[in-house]
Amino acid sequence: MRMFTNLLYDICTVFELFKEGESPRDKRKSTDFGAHQRFWDQRYNELSHIIDAEGVYSLEQRRIIFSRYEYFYYMMNSYPVYSTLKSEYIRNYFLKSFGVVFIVLDIYNTYRPENETGFYYHIYNFLQKSYCPCLDYSGTESDEAAVKRYLREYLAELGFNREDFRENGKMYELGKYQGTIRKGYGKRKSLMKQYIKACKNEYKKDYREKKLDKSELDRILNNIDKFYYAFYSLSILLDMQRKVKILDSIAYYLRVLIREGLWVHGLYGYAARYLYDFNIFDTTPYARALLERFHEFESGPKGALTRYIVSLDDKSQEYIESLKDMVFNLSDKKSYDDVYLENIINYFEQLQNARGYVTRCYMLLAVLIYLIRRNKLHKALRFYDESPKYELPSGYLPGAFSVLRIALEIKLNREKIKHGSLFELLDYVKAYQDAFMDLRVVTDPAYNEDEIQYDANNFTLMRVIKMYNSMLANISTKSDIQPPYITGLLDNVERALDKINILIDKERVYDGETLAELITENKILSSRESKENLIGLFTGRHKYTLLQCIEKLGVLVDYVISPVDDIKNVMMLYGNNAENKNRRRLIYNALTIICGDDTKNNQSDPR
Repeated sequence: MRMFTNLLYDICTVFELFKEGESPRDKRKSTDFGAHQRFWDQRYNELSHIIDAEGVYSLEQRRIIFSRYEYFYYMMNSYPVYSTLKSEYIRNYFLKSFGVVFIVLDIYNTYRPENETGFYYHIYNFLQKSYCPCLDYSGTESDEAAVKRYLREYLAELGFNREDFRENGKMYELGKYQGTIRKGYGKRKSLMKQYIKACKNEYKKDYREKKLDKSELDRILNNIDKFYYAFYSLSILLDMQRKVKILDSIAYYLRVLIREGLWVHGLYGYAARYLYDFNIFDTTPYARALLERFHEFESGPKGALTRYIVSLDDKSQEYIESLKDMVFNLSDKKSYDDVYLENIINYFEQLQNARGYVTRCYMLLAVLIYLIRRNKLHKALRFYDESPKYELPSGYLPGAFSVLRIALEIKLNREKIKHGSLFELLDYVKAYQDAFMDLRVVTDPAYNEDEIQYDANNFTLMRVIKMYNSMLANISTKSDIQPPYITGLLDNVERALDKINILIDKERVYDGETLAELITENKILSSRESKENLIGLFTGRHKYTLLQCIEKLGVLVDYVISPVDDIKNVMMLYGNNAENKNRRRLIYNALTIICGDDTKNNQSDPR
């Protein structure tokens, strides 16, 4: 997650989306992922307005595209590549390659030839110029020289001449600014606007002095605006090139795409359907096909990774995929047993040379799962902490180990966990969890349950608990060893609801206002139960008070209860049963009144 967040902040820096007073460094360092999400929630629309001001895609569709970029990043990270190369090199290679694919596609899909002020208009045309750096032709000018040449040609096309840019010319300042394009010199949009304004004022002065008529002034001002859009978009392109060196690749593949069109079963065809098909909810099969096709090519005779790829037999690949499903898959319930885990361990243990090198960490994961399922938790924790710290291969392993390490910490040391102590491990879970779909039934759309996803660290912690408990439930054992589930997270909520439910049944209450009065008069709830966080594991700026737990009940039940939790009072409020929904609404309304009264009392307190 932090890696993807840093990537987003790089984009934000290039497009100058930081507001005055915002510190990019502080933003990057923050561990509050809710703050990251709120920041990007605001910036997504701004970025959409820049790259697609004409609205080829709606803001809602752009948000879908952005979210699919993020999901693909996680899928890419977790995709296993069996290689002797360092995982960081493979990740960067994949990121750069798919970055080219996605940028080229967005240029291709968003460009409109009639819109000369569109962000991609001049990028699209520049990339097709013979002097633009390109993979298939090395005799081109430098990046900066090519952009300067394009801008000179465009100025001439707009009717400006060299005299306008000489010392006494009306475009002199702008010409000086345009001439400063050089390696390492990024343009500031705000500064560019100042020069544009100064040039316009020179022509407006001529108009006031009757040297220009209105139509001529309007034409010139419009052409200056056109030049601004050209300069701005190509400056962004140069800034990107300085960071990641992909200009020649973008130029090459855009030309291929324009010349040959989208082949539906090629890389660009799969990418287009994954990103831009808005008629289906889940486009991840196209993303998987894209990854598989890319890996197939890179592992083939012409691929850049061929000489470093380690060929694994079908059994090894089956076991690696099974371990991934055991930890991460919450949708497709597959059953395993401890004998199957023993087979994985024994099989990987006997592999030698490069195959043994690639699979040794998967064997360690199988051992860790086996120990946990046998309820040898302290031994599992020691095994994790004392295992050789091999560099993990490219794929899902960093996320899988982090899930189990967090779960062991919760199971063995829950009361000692301090705020922020799990953030680093949670980062790995977010970045390497793949894109398994969490399918859940919304029990009552009246409650804003999905808002919980913006509490990123705690929501990831909930997913870790569910993954861990689901993993244990899906692995059977011949002995009588009970699965060591994470339990009891809703016990405080259960006890509070037990008292409220007894009161409701005793007094036969049917409205929230009456229930609120009875709870207050009879002091049914302690101060902690009515105001404080009832799930101590979840920390941060969001408090999981009783009211919040009732509001987010569907998500909490789906994620943090175990098969052995006894929470009958909680379950009386859960589900689509009319009686349960009415009981939940009754208690929710009463708690809303109580919490509102507490807020008013605190505000009026003279202290």
